[in-house]
Amino acid sequence: MAKDKSFTHQTILKVAREQFIKYGYSQTSIRTIAKLSGVTSAALYKHAVDKEDLFSQIVSPFVDSYKKARKSHIQKNVEALHKNTASPVSKSPDTSNQNFDSGFNILQEIVLPYREEIKLICNKAQGTKYENFFHDAINKDVDDTYNSLMSLKKEGKKINVLTKKELHVLISAYYTASLEPILHDYTTEETMRCFKLTVDSFMPGWLKIIGY
Repeated sequence: MAKDKSFTHQTILKVAREQFIKYGYSQTSIRTIAKLSGVTSAALYKHAVDKEDLFSQIVSPFVDSYKKARKSHIQKNVEALHKNTASPVSKSPDTSNQNFDSGFNILQEIVLPYREEIKLICNKAQGTKYENFFHDAINKDVDDTYNSLMSLKKEGKKINVLTKKELHVLISAYYTASLEPILHDYTTEETMRCFKLTVDSFMPGWLKIIGY
């Protein structure tokens, strides 16, 4: 559905967000959202196809930003690995070398600003197409990483190719560490410190494991 920036539309989204956060997707009622928004159910359907569309309108800014950033992150690192120019990240992730993307920018610019959306996806999305979002994201990362490592191996580079099970353990651990501060409502300062700890802990070890 086309985005509607009217006051009524923004009111509906605000109310829907509050209801989803409080009750979860499955326990939230369109009628309640309409009533609290000061519109009829019929009028609400001019702003959303259905309840899931409302949920999607709320979380899609994060999802779209994440997918775009993830694509750029993978592309940059695959290029660095193929050129054999990747090197361990520095102790300060925001000043890491230009050849290798540590992923700190995604945590800082994509994850941090979308705390509520992430918590909705993780804890309140049952019954929507987003209920397995991060599970599916991990599986996709596993497949993409495995295929990239295999490609490097076929090029004759001295690279350690991990099994998909091994990759799943490592990538799942990274996602868990990255999302924990968000899911447990850490302050911005605490979250940023944890993001830095995550990058400093995972990235050098990852490069060492694959042979860089």
